[in-house]
Amino acid sequence: MPILKGSVTLTRFKVDDVPADVFATLSDRLKMFAFTPIDDIAEERSFGWTNFDDLLDIEWKQSVPQKEPYIAFSLRLDTRRIPAAVLSKENKIALSAEQEKIKALGKNFVSLERKREIREQVKLRLLARTIPTPAYFEVVWHTESGAIWLGSASPKIQDMFVELFGRTFPEIGAIHMLTPYESALAILGDDEDAIDRLNALEPSDFSGAQDATEVSHGVDDILSEEFLTWVLYLSRTGQNVFTVSNHISAMIEDVDQPLSIHHFNGVRRKVAIVRGEESTFVEVWKGMQEGKKVCGVNLCLNINDSPYSARVAYPDLILRSAKLPKIKRDKEDDDPDGLFLERMYFFETLYAAFDGIFDTFIRLRVSDAWQTEAQAIKDWVLDH
Repeated sequence: MPILKGSVTLTRFKVDDVPADVFATLSDRLKMFAFTPIDDIAEERSFGWTNFDDLLDIEWKQSVPQKEPYIAFSLRLDTRRIPAAVLSKENKIALSAEQEKIKALGKNFVSLERKREIREQVKLRLLARTIPTPAYFEVVWHTESGAIWLGSASPKIQDMFVELFGRTFPEIGAIHMLTPYESALAILGDDEDAIDRLNALEPSDFSGAQDATEVSHGVDDILSEEFLTWVLYLSRTGQNVFTVSNHISAMIEDVDQPLSIHHFNGVRRKVAIVRGEESTFVEVWKGMQEGKKVCGVNLCLNINDSPYSARVAYPDLILRSAKLPKIKRDKEDDDPDGLFLERMYFFETLYAAFDGIFDTFIRLRVSDAWQTEAQAIKDWVLDH
């Protein structure tokens, strides 16, 4: 399970105003919408909740979901997939047999309705013979902050999660993914002037070659690509140290490859990915000089003297494939949730540092000082 070992990709959501009785009835709610196996029925798909600690446990006999201050469970999705070539072949065989049958009855053709019935029968027969493929996506809910993390960056899985979460906890307000724009609104709070500036953002020109008719105009687009470009600029100019809080200090150690740059006009997007030796960065400078902006980086951070890294990309800025510091476990440690809590501490530390860097960017981006910063980035781009 990624949260317990290996690299981690978690999409962050937020909920507000959770009624107290939600947590009191948590187990019953999860069981009500628990995963239903489809091994013995010809269904294409089934999804529902299951135990975080035992992915086959849909009654929470192995452990409870509470891991204070978190709640942890998993979304399980089982899917049957019939290869298109197999389905086509079996349909032809069944239709051929049907044609032979009606010829014996003196008929010349199979009706459209009968063809539909044959296709459905073939599909059901093949589904019954196909073993479902399971997939599991971890869910961690921080009950104090209202943050919820989902172990997937797939829009389809995100939509499935939001829909099922809404049915499980109908009295909770809308759950929403924290996009760059949503995060920016949270940072700016009640500063109406700054929010007005945020909503009126126009793309910055870091090259002098940017065509005003060929730039992205969505706020999430602008924030994500300009933040990533700004982070690359900071990493290469030594302005890479941040004091996030009294407990967290962070340094951008590197913006590693593969590094992606793109040109997006709001409709079509052209992406160039740079891999290889340091000398290939000339492709990055050339692309940026032509008006492209950074859209994906491997961000390497030193946080409180420990190494962290994650893939960060346009337009959602989700921390993908995050690598956390190694944990040295005592073999005699009998706390079953100890590893989970330590890993979540590291993950939240990574996000806190990332949020601190993003906070600095947002406040700068909506201030008058951005003109000076944007010109410095432009000079830096053109100097290469």
